[in-house]
Amino acid sequence: MKKRALVVCPGRGTYNASELGYLQKHHSARADVVGIVDAVRAEKGQVPVSELDKPRNTRHRYI
Repeated sequence: MKKRALVVCPGRGTYNASELGYLQKHHSARADVVGIVDAVRAEKGQVPVSELDKPRNTRHRYI
């Protein structure tokens, strides 16, 4: 069985206001994958990527 990995790298360490909402806008058909990543992050006490990607989120956060 071949193992696969998903790497999410929006930009080069920056995520500007104009990019917020990227996942929903460009990858809404893969909400299942984003949900899996969110669940893994939640288990680790981290902010979900879907929350970090929300357009209303204007504060800087490190993940």
